[in-house]
Amino acid sequence: MSAILRRGGVSSTTPDMRYAALAPKVAWLRSTLLPPAALDALYSADFSSAVATLSKTAYGSWIQGISQAPTPEKVFNAVRTYLLSNEREIILSAPEGAKAYLEAYVAHWEADDIKMKILNSFRAGYSQLKATVDSLPASWKQVRDLIEQVEKAGDTGPLSAAVDRAYAQQLVNAFNRLTDGERTPLYAFVETLLSWSRLKAELIAKKYSFDLSDYDFGFADRLKFDKELEGLSPSEALSKGETIVASILQKWAQNQAHANQFSPAPAQAVFYLKEKEGAQVARALISRLYGVSPTKRPVSSCRFFRFRFSPTLRTPDASHVSHHVQRLIVSEPTTLETVTTLGL
Repeated sequence: MSAILRRGGVSSTTPDMRYAALAPKVAWLRSTLLPPAALDALYSADFSSAVATLSKTAYGSWIQGISQAPTPEKVFNAVRTYLLSNEREIILSAPEGAKAYLEAYVAHWEADDIKMKILNSFRAGYSQLKATVDSLPASWKQVRDLIEQVEKAGDTGPLSAAVDRAYAQQLVNAFNRLTDGERTPLYAFVETLLSWSRLKAELIAKKYSFDLSDYDFGFADRLKFDKELEGLSPSEALSKGETIVASILQKWAQNQAHANQFSPAPAQAVFYLKEKEGAQVARALISRLYGVSPTKRPVSSCRFFRFRFSPTLRTPDASHVSHHVQRLIVSEPTTLETVTTLGL
């Protein structure tokens, strides 16, 4: 049985000195956001020029090391390490409750790693997969409980969905432990994120006959645009839904990033904006690396960790690499198989 997401109360206007150390750190990270024009320029530059441009920004030293023998993996890891290191540093300055919430949020990086470990272990055989799943920490127990469904499904879809459910539960638990005033400005973000996660689970469940009884967080209503997805195939619904959700979260983050809230909300907002920026930076570099030319900078996807690329992207001279880059890096995910395998 999943915990119920608790609403907040009235946002506090009384100065809370527990947030005195966090506020300037959030302001600093917000100041590193690249302007849209700078991001657009990355998509018209060649790879070397794009790296040179980024080396003059906050990405600096994190990006410079990828120039020698660049690969998608190097690009992804460099940008990811930059983002996560900043998030970890800021979390250290947060008061206890906010720290627990932000740590639960950034666990999406761990969830992403777990999905890739599961996928790689699955390719190595069931015994390796079981060993990987059995070694997961207790916080990911739901994944261990579904190991037997993999043989029935023939792929890792059930485990990927279980990772998402476990992550959602951790986020809800940490959110609920915040005070009413701390939760209020965060509620719209968490509700949207979890509602979208639940809706994706419903689409994927149609393939695997999942039991979603433990994926209900007590929402009176789910996302307001459910009707806009009616009649669409699962892949079409996922693509359109991702675009709508990204717009909702983007507006929330832009409003909250500059707010003087005694809450984790400003930090959450800047984390989200930086992760979206990181996705665009990584996609620009990888598309330029393989000579794929997007017509415009993609802006509709939700978060950086959704852009794991195919493990087949290893050799630049592979005949099929351009197709995979176009499909997974430049374009939105368009197939249920992509979403299930990568946990998008």
